[in-house]
Amino acid sequence: MNNLKPGDTVLVIAPARKVAKEELYAFFQWASAQGFIVEESPNLYQEFHQFSGTDMQRTQDLIWAVAHPTAKAVFCARGGYGSMRTLFALKELNPALLIDLRNFTPKWFIGFSDVTVLHFWLNNLGWPTIHAPVAVQWNNSNEFLQSLNSLEMVLFKQKVEINTDKLMIFNKKEFNGKLLGGNLSLIYSLQGSNLFQLNNKPVLFIEDLDEYQYHIDRMITTLLNNCVFDKISALLVGGISELKDNTIPFGISHLSTLEEIANNFNIPIICGLPCGHLPVNLSLILGADITFDGHYLIQTLESSN
Repeated sequence: MNNLKPGDTVLVIAPARKVAKEELYAFFQWASAQGFIVEESPNLYQEFHQFSGTDMQRTQDLIWAVAHPTAKAVFCARGGYGSMRTLFALKELNPALLIDLRNFTPKWFIGFSDVTVLHFWLNNLGWPTIHAPVAVQWNNSNEFLQSLNSLEMVLFKQKVEINTDKLMIFNKKEFNGKLLGGNLSLIYSLQGSNLFQLNNKPVLFIEDLDEYQYHIDRMITTLLNNCVFDKISALLVGGISELKDNTIPFGISHLSTLEEIANNFNIPIICGLPCGHLPVNLSLILGADITFDGHYLIQTLESSN
């Protein structure tokens, strides 16, 4: 992958929920300040119910982005829901893309939450991607500036360095492996599909928002039943934020469940990473190696510039 530089072309697509142009102004201002040339996907501002156009329109934009001959990065406008439908429509429009991207120039895809399904698809085919804020989130808050600094470190230097000294870690030990993952609800929905591949003991990352405590437990238990924790070398847990509960409390913390998993499967689990649906959403490079040295999570890619 290339380090981005002034004059590079970057794209904006909306693979899921609809977006209005004014929601992207702050992103456009940042991109202009970096000297980037921004191209909007042909159907970016289309509307179909809650979606950014029909499934076919969003898929046409995804194909346009993958095949773009000069772009260095693709920013997803927002999450919401729809990327799974977009990939399903790809089976009809261009099924070859689902299994082979060798004819196209790799480019960064950037986003999180619903974009998780695109991360898994691209990572499976050898393209690293960036788990980072979506374009509608650009603003000047102190928290976002921390997120932006982290993203710029990846875009311009291809580096990630996160201090874990203040985080909760179960079964602490050093590890290294290919990082995969994203939103837990999307990972849960990918179970049993060809998109969810865990080869060569990768490191799995999960995060989620606005779920009931029992459903977090259901999703983690599904991963247990599918032997996911036998297939990974470590688990990274970002924000599991804004949890809800029933009138009769569920009573079991996901942290206690994760501690039990760490002990039973002899894998390290790092909880509380500032990544995901949080005020600070630090970037991670998915589809690339990550190393834990006991204090820092580190990723470094070599630029092809």
